[in-house]
Amino acid sequence: SHMAARMQRQRSPGRNGAGAEHRAAARFAAGDHRAAAKICRQALKRAPRAADLWHLLAAAELAEGRVAPARQAVDKACALSPASGDYANTRALVLEHAGAFADAEHSWRQLLDDDPDHADAGYNLARSYARRGDVQAATALLEHVVVCRPQWAAAWLNLGEARFECGDEAGAEHAYGEACRFSPKAAEGYENLARLRERAGDFEGAQHWYKQALTRAAGPGTLVRFALSCPIFCADQASIDAHRARIEGNVAALEGQPLQLVDGPETVGAATFYLPYQGRNDVELATRVDRLLTAIWQPEPLPARPRTKRRPRVAFVSAHFRAHTVGRFYAPLLEMLPRDEFDLAVLSVGQHDDVLATRIANAANDYRAVPCAHAAARAALHDMDADIVVYPDVGMEPVTSWLASERLAPVQCAGWGHPVTTGRAAIDHFISSAWVEPPDAETHYSENLVALTAWPAVHEDPGVPSPRPARTTFGFAADDRIYLCPQSLFKFHPDFDAYLGAILDKDDDGRIVLLESRPAWRAQLEQRFARTLGALAERICFLPYLDSDRFKALLVAADVVLDTLHFGGGYTSFETLWSEVPFVTERGRYMRGRVTAGFSDLVGADDALVEGAVAYAERAVELATPGARRANFIDTLRRNKQRLVDMGPNVVAGYMNFFRGELDTVEQRRSESRSSRPG
Repeated sequence: SHMAARMQRQRSPGRNGAGAEHRAAARFAAGDHRAAAKICRQALKRAPRAADLWHLLAAAELAEGRVAPARQAVDKACALSPASGDYANTRALVLEHAGAFADAEHSWRQLLDDDPDHADAGYNLARSYARRGDVQAATALLEHVVVCRPQWAAAWLNLGEARFECGDEAGAEHAYGEACRFSPKAAEGYENLARLRERAGDFEGAQHWYKQALTRAAGPGTLVRFALSCPIFCADQASIDAHRARIEGNVAALEGQPLQLVDGPETVGAATFYLPYQGRNDVELATRVDRLLTAIWQPEPLPARPRTKRRPRVAFVSAHFRAHTVGRFYAPLLEMLPRDEFDLAVLSVGQHDDVLATRIANAANDYRAVPCAHAAARAALHDMDADIVVYPDVGMEPVTSWLASERLAPVQCAGWGHPVTTGRAAIDHFISSAWVEPPDAETHYSENLVALTAWPAVHEDPGVPSPRPARTTFGFAADDRIYLCPQSLFKFHPDFDAYLGAILDKDDDGRIVLLESRPAWRAQLEQRFARTLGALAERICFLPYLDSDRFKALLVAADVVLDTLHFGGGYTSFETLWSEVPFVTERGRYMRGRVTAGFSDLVGADDALVEGAVAYAERAVELATPGARRANFIDTLRRNKQRLVDMGPNVVAGYMNFFRGELDTVEQRRSESRSSRPG
């Protein structure tokens, strides 16, 4: 987002037309590119060999989007002064704007071969590398650019972006800090520092940098993101209540203000992602946020599509149709949906090439993969002209979250990949399951709740569970009892601390094992555990990221798997059950905290279900200890786990019945619309 082309005029004016060049350069610097071009053209009538004027004219024309005149002007400049690196750089920019990306890159590389310290060429070539995904090469170039021109704030911003894409968050933070140092009045560096702190879970740090950006005329997107931000890890229930009250107050303050977002998906993103992990009913707040955002962001209208006679079409849209929980749940469903009644369209936001992505692509009648950019995804979905659109995971990432705020199909549904209401007025239905919804579930959704009698996703046989490895494989003693909680760290609600503490207090040989995803998150949780659990926290340990095979081995190495409160496991709970490892869960207030309990109901593993910290700890320790209860639990899983896989045809039948009803409704509405037209 920081890789904007930089127009660099010749630093010293040519001898002919010097006064005109100064005037044109002043207009160019002020942003009046049309006036700058006019001055250049008039002066060139008197001084047609003034290379600097031709070069400045090229820059002005290009800034106005007039590529052909820019090409003519820069060719003149290069012919008059073929040794000028600045002219060659601008000529490459013109080629880039004309779509000749390979030629542009070749020109910049040639220029850098002749002059390795030409900062503008290095900057622009780095932009080109970043655009096509070669962020390692972009980073290396930008590292050299900031050595050549250390006070160039835009280069530092781009270096921060490139380092971030390479996974170097500390390096990105340093680069953004340098951008702020060299351009202290610009908001962008402070915005990026805020987002980095936000990502690290440093709420106070993020708030500080957002405030710095807002004092420097940051756009409304930053204001909205600041207003909606909340900590990833709250200290306790009172802290959660205070932050939600603050957000509600911020939304109320923004409602009715004359704000206008230029690019909501980019500037605001999926700003409310962490709210569902706070264990509250999110309907009212999610609905208010949607009303606010749709009021202040109005994307360009899409062109009307003449409707041709064709088969009905159902489209599934996600950025996670790959080796991801969403891909694992939806790939077998998409493969099993029959095609005799409608065409299946799939839009992948992001271009993926793993096994699951290939399976999903092969399952569709119409499969399209677009860059992870809202405009491209929106245009592709509009072109698909679907009758029904299903978004499995609204709220997990920006592009699909903002697509779901528009009416892009007659019927629009949210799915179970992100198991919480969207709050979107444009989403008609939420597809879930009676197996996991509480009796008052309809009050938890802004959408119409479709509670299938089957599970909301298809499970497929993962194969034979891994053999149980030695505990020492993971650094544990042979006599340690391992209580594994393999959920994402942001699911660790402060209420859960007491449950962990109760286990450790009851079992002196017990160790609770968590999986570290980000060091900053681990540090915050460790601080909270030290405060809430005291010395017991010393027996909570973290393992680094594990690949799929190592994760499965860790599962079977555990004595018991612990489900988190309020927002529990999904696919990891299925993997646990399939691996025949005892687990403990508490049925939550909302569907997102009832999935593991639903698995227990399906296979008859009643011993998994408890209520309260004391009962949770007692059951966990009992199941971790060899004995009849543990043996019976494992035997139940071994005998009944196939029920989940066998339910696949019923899942498909549930979706088909729903789709048939909605497609009939769509066709009826169209028929009524046609019959009501005059003539």
